[in-house]
Amino acid sequence: MGAPLPSPSIYDEVKKLTSDPGARRLAQYLDQLKERVDSCCPPVPAPVLPTSLPKSEDK
Repeated sequence: MGAPLPSPSIYDEVKKLTSDPGARRLAQYLDQLKERVDSCCPPVPAPVLPTSLPKSEDK
C-alpha cells in the first residue's frame, strides 16, 4: 500500500465554500497554527510504555 493522501488544507476547503476574503484569511491562519501544533504534537499519539509492571497481590 502507498502512503495515505494528505488531507486538504483548511484554506482549500473554505475556498470551495465561500469567496469571503475574511473567511479565507482566517483559514490561512488556521492552517499555519495547525502546522505549528502538528510539528510539536503529532496528530497520532506515540504509545507510552509503562515504566514498571503492576505487581499482582497473592493472598
